[in-house]
This record gives sequence, C-alpha cells and structure tokens, in this order.
Amino acid sequence: MKRLISLLAVALGCATAPIDDGRPPDVELDPLVLRVNHGKVEALDAKSAFQAASDAYARAEHEDAARRFDEVARLFPDTRYAPHARYNAGLALLQLTRWKEALVHLIEAEKLLASDADRLDASCQIGLCFERLESWEDLRGAAQRVLDRKKLPVRERVEARARLGIALYQLGDWARAERALEEAVEDHRRNPGVPSLKGNVLVAQAQFLIGEIYRELFRSIRFRLPVESMRRDLNDKSAFFLEAQNAYLGCIRLSAARWSVAAGYRLGELYEGMFDDMMAAEVPADLDEEDRRIYFGELKGYVRPLVERAVDIYERSLSMADRIGGAAEWSEKSRKGLDRMRDILRNEFGREGVLP
Repeated sequence: MKRLISLLAVALGCATAPIDDGRPPDVELDPLVLRVNHGKVEALDAKSAFQAASDAYARAEHEDAARRFDEVARLFPDTRYAPHARYNAGLALLQLTRWKEALVHLIEAEKLLASDADRLDASCQIGLCFERLESWEDLRGAAQRVLDRKKLPVRERVEARARLGIALYQLGDWARAERALEEAVEDHRRNPGVPSLKGNVLVAQAQFLIGEIYRELFRSIRFRLPVESMRRDLNDKSAFFLEAQNAYLGCIRLSAARWSVAAGYRLGELYEGMFDDMMAAEVPADLDEEDRRIYFGELKGYVRPLVERAVDIYERSLSMADRIGGAAEWSEKSRKGLDRMRDILRNEFGREGVLP
C-alpha cells in the first residue's frame, strides 16, 4: 500500500526555543516530517515511526515492518534511529527471504552502527545473505572479516568458521575447507554449555561437508589392475570410506533435521558405492568363462553384506526422516536407494529381506 504521497517539509526543528528563566535550552527534539496521507496532513517523528515499525515486526508483519524501517532510515538519516532502522529492515527482509534487498540494508547498517556488538551482528547477517545467494567468494571474505575480529563470542566464532568452510568447499579448496570445517566442529565440541550452539544448523552442515569431502575422495578411486595397484586402491578407498562414515555419523548425532537425514542417505550411498565399485573392478583378461563365473561367485560372497547394510541404513534413514521431518529431498533419495538395493538383493542374491 502506497501511503506516502508527498513530503511537505523535512527537519522542521531540532531544538526547543529558549525559556524565560534565562538558562540556555538543554533539550533537543528529533526532526519532524510532514506528509500528506489520503488528503490529510500527518506529522511524523523518528521515535514514533521507529516504534511503529518495531510493532509491525513483533506482529510478524515483515513486509510492513521492512517498509516502515526503510522509511525511518530515509526520512531521518541523521538520527540515532537510522542505523538500527537499516539493520532491522534487513532482518525483516531476511524473514521474507529477499536476500539481495536485505544485503543492501545490512551493509549500510554495518557502516553506521555505533557499537561493535551491533556491527558484529550485521556482519554475521551479511554472511547469511551471501550464503543464501550462493555468492561463495563474497561469503569467504565476509566470514574471514568476522574471524579477524578480536574476542569473538563463541557462537559467532563457530558459525563464521563454518561459513568460511562452506565457502571454501564450494570454491573447490577442499584442503582449507576441511581445516575450517574441522575447527568449527571442534570449537562446538569444546563448548557444550553454549545454548545457542545446541542443534546449530551450521555446525551440522559443517560436519556433513567433512563427510562430503571424504566421500568425493572415496568415489575418485576405482579398482584397477595390476593386483598390487588394486591392493593400494582398496586400502586408500577403505580409509576414505571410514573417514566419510565417521563424519556422517557425527552429523546424525547432532540431530539437525535436514542434515541428519542427508547424512543417513549418504551413509547408505557409501555402502552402495563400495558394492558398485567392487563389482566393477577390473578382471584379468586371461580368465575364461568358467574362471569368471567362479570369480564373481566368490566376489558376491564378499559384497553381499554391503548390500544388506545399505538396505538397513536406508530404512533407518527413512524412519528418521518420518520422525523428525523437514528433509523431503533426502528422504526421496533414501527411498530410491532402498528400492535399488532391494532389487539387487532379490535379483543377485535371491532374497528381498533386510537384516533382522
């Protein structure tokens, strides 16, 4: 709704007139703005306008709150309300997932806010915007600027480390990403008494991405002849498998809905991937048909537990998803993975069941 039709006057007074006791005035008034609203002249002062915007935010009327805070910042730029109005307009727009618009207000607020604590809050919200916009280079810079501050509170330090790791992971700098992500997780582990870190989504995402790094390393290895090379491949692949598995299990234990279900799916996928790669391993070219039959028959004995374990994990992941909700994408992936593994059990091993 467009309420502001025209501005008639700006900054109609900053100080009271002298009073008759001979003393100089010591009271200042905030500026007033007159405007015409539906044919009626209204006087608008910064304090009342800021309070009205705050009330709208408290009622979760974020569209109206964002408009009102923006109005305060524009009409009263030289008052003490303007920096906080910028920041609060950014918060309201975050609630509306309008990341680019929020970013404009938050960057301006970061420059204007007087207290270091308030500027830190703005800096952290700027990082959130860059994360949601998938602007990874900007996120790396924003997270590093937060970490460069002195005496960071625990939550802000942990989340900045996590965001730095997320940015580096997305930029393909996995070595530095793992270091930043591990620092975030370890910092979280050292501070179990911080309420704001309980169930923290960024910590869970950091733990999940550690698993993702090792999963990619696991996937990069294929079993190739000669046998000596294949033995090394198996050792390396198994080591990456265990690292990824431990990271995903750690993520599940953090109980952050979306990431826990995602980690459950990835666990099942690890076992499925090991099965696929072992079945696709190179076979010596000089094996005749009978030798190949014997080879694959014995191989199936080794890989069958992988299939059964994958089925079990996918089922557990789906059960967890039903219990905690909020992870439809990963639930669907687990369901498809379960169907694939059940088909393999039935077609390759003659059974459909799962582990008791």
